[in-house]
Amino acid sequence: MAGQKYIDFLRAIKSGSVQKLNQLTGDKEANILDITTQEGNTALHMAARLGHKHLVEDIIKQRPSLTFKINHKGETPGSATSWTSSSMR
Repeated sequence: MAGQKYIDFLRAIKSGSVQKLNQLTGDKEANILDITTQEGNTALHMAARLGHKHLVEDIIKQRPSLTFKINHKGETPGSATSWTSSSMR
């Protein structure tokens, strides 16, 4: 992935911007939801860890398989968070 697109991707996740992420995922040149960080975290890992409920929901709609993606620590996006399902409501 091009450097600027990766930076834009990280900014969208950190800010919790569903709109920005959707703009980036609309780019057919690179499937941005398939990229991972050096730690093996996906967009879903990062959004969940940061508590961005709407972004988590949007990512799961677009790519349900990411729910089971394991990072280098052996964590799924759900196990990487410290909050329970009640905090996602």
